[in-house]
Amino acid sequence: MPKAASIRVIGVVAAIVFFALTAATASAAAPYCPPDQDPEFVLGFAFMKSQLGDVMGEPLECEHPNPENGDTLQQTTTGLAFYRKATNTPTFTDGWNHWAWTADGMVQWTGDAIEPPPSFRDQYDAATITEFREMISDLGIIAKWQGPILLEVRGSPTAADIAEVDELIHEIGPLITRVAISRVQAGGNMAIYFIPRWQFSDYLDVVNPRAVGAAHPSWGLAFGEIGSAIVLVDYRLSLAARSKVLKHEVLHALGWIEHSLRPDSIMTPWLEGAIDWSPTDINLIRILYDDRITPGMTAADLTAIGLWVQSSLRTVAATTGIDGRVAAIRGTFAGTDWAISLAPAH
Repeated sequence: MPKAASIRVIGVVAAIVFFALTAATASAAAPYCPPDQDPEFVLGFAFMKSQLGDVMGEPLECEHPNPENGDTLQQTTTGLAFYRKATNTPTFTDGWNHWAWTADGMVQWTGDAIEPPPSFRDQYDAATITEFREMISDLGIIAKWQGPILLEVRGSPTAADIAEVDELIHEIGPLITRVAISRVQAGGNMAIYFIPRWQFSDYLDVVNPRAVGAAHPSWGLAFGEIGSAIVLVDYRLSLAARSKVLKHEVLHALGWIEHSLRPDSIMTPWLEGAIDWSPTDINLIRILYDDRITPGMTAADLTAIGLWVQSSLRTVAATTGIDGRVAAIRGTFAGTDWAISLAPAH
């Protein structure tokens, strides 16, 4: 064989060997893929990738079934994507952080659990969820505490008033489990004043002269995060009435901005009526202080996680007639502060 022809044959053989090795390497680098297919995200995993971006990384293998349960799996450069057949849920995890596309939109959680936490619709009835959208500001923005709440009682409280504050802390604590709440002698960030109502204007711009209580939370450095609050209670009321006003105004100070129209709620805008939190009131505070709800969330953010919030349901700064009675509601929402007062219905 001529030398030139021999060189060409050797070159062809070398090329064949090179491409064979390349194909073998590609096959070895892409498990569960057909010989002519590169790893890629498809269907639910492709949608997850579009939502998570770089967090999800790139596929290292093709999607393949788990024979034990019918799920499908796909290893990525940053974690594992898997489809839960039983719940029709595409999920991605990096081992500690988890994301899943559910009926309530994209849900994120951390920890060892591979299943997403229960949705709000699984945990609460429709009426409670509907009312949640009415308890936040008409701007549709979540305001809540993140750091410890230190209640400091000022003014002229009685021993019974102090006991009511301590009981309130005992009842509220389990509802806001990620935020510590306690009473301090000085240096508090939620000041509770037991004073006559004619002194309210010394602390807050409360226009309604008949108000027997008021609350004024202020945002801290972070958008939507309450950093301090003032609560006013008319000390001339009976102990039972002072207890109601205290509970009502502290809930406002925690981020329950609007009043409730439920007769069994302690958050109605009149002094008469319920004297304690109803089961729905308790659930609404649980929702507000759920880890999935963060300060500054908007109506769109809340809708994405299954809370159908809409803005401008009511305007707080108004006089509202309820069942033939006129309840004076005073509210301002300017910049980072707002104030709400509670008045008798007649």
